[in-house]
Amino acid sequence: MPDTYTFWTPTERSAFVAFWDDGTVDEGPMLGADEVICDACDCDICFTPVPLADGYALCDDCFKERFGLTVEEAAAKEDIVITRKEEE
Repeated sequence: MPDTYTFWTPTERSAFVAFWDDGTVDEGPMLGADEVICDACDCDICFTPVPLADGYALCDDCFKERFGLTVEEAAAKEDIVITRKEEE
């Protein structure tokens, strides 16, 4: 993974889009803005905006392992406020 990151605010989107050689396009089911999974460990990401490293979403633990700081510390450097989902 790269040594840089950015933050992404998810919106409603397709789970995937597949482009085939014959020109057809298949789209997966719709995901809500609050449905994000860590690309490194597959756990749910329960906060927004979501940190991305090379386009891959990272949870708290994976972000800290990669960059050596918490998501909140990284966000504060860019004047970004992290909003966490309330526990249900």
